[in-house]
Amino acid sequence: MRIAMVSSWRVACGIARYTEELVGALQQLPDCQVTVLPAGPQVWREEGRRLGWWWERTYWRILARHAQDADLVHLQFAPHFFGGFRPLRNLLPFFLRRLTVPTVVTVHEVDLTGKGWKAVLKRWQQRRWWHARCVRHLIALNRFVADRLAQLGYSQVTLIPMWVPELAHRPDPKAARERLGVGERFLVVAFGFIGARRGYELLLQALPHLPKETLMVLAGGPHPLDRSDYYPRLMRQIAEHPQRHQLYVTGFLPDEEVDSWLAAADVVA
Repeated sequence: MRIAMVSSWRVACGIARYTEELVGALQQLPDCQVTVLPAGPQVWREEGRRLGWWWERTYWRILARHAQDADLVHLQFAPHFFGGFRPLRNLLPFFLRRLTVPTVVTVHEVDLTGKGWKAVLKRWQQRRWWHARCVRHLIALNRFVADRLAQLGYSQVTLIPMWVPELAHRPDPKAARERLGVGERFLVVAFGFIGARRGYELLLQALPHLPKETLMVLAGGPHPLDRSDYYPRLMRQIAEHPQRHQLYVTGFLPDEEVDSWLAAADVVA
């Protein structure tokens, strides 16, 4: 089987990392040939391409044409790959209309946040997206996403939990703590890009109820494509927090540092 994998690829992105491991596993299967079609504004920016609705529309058209050579298209989806939730900006329907090959979509994000007309608009769009003629099935990596797809009316959803990757080197927790300089503090670590949908405010509200020796670590930074003011707003909240000395933001972490924080953590949030 020839699979066209449409995804973020080899950039600072969790989906890119997930896809790299998935492609490696699929290529171990007999008679399975995977061709990666790198996609999304973050990829195109790294390649030095121009960004903007017209240019990205052209890139998606070209990708759809290349994908037609496959027996199956597997799309790794997050809204920012296609321009977010603005109806005239989002290029997902444009891309799907140009696919005639059966398509499976791994949905990494369902966003039902917001109030008023923004919330209504998000739900309306997400109810329409996956009824495209080419889409045969949806995959969710966790129950949270699967349940929200069900709320939107999708029945053809398979839950395939994300695997735990094997570490080439498993850091010793004590050595990791020494390296990170956190001593014997009670360590709560939240991994991932810092964005509104992750609800970091709840962590700030929880901090006064945790032991005084707690260090709460936000292990990540703003997403390169996040155009909202959420990250600077959250940094201001942290700066004004009465327990700000117990809060630490790492910024984007390379893999070896992720391993160290994971080994050192008492709780992963």
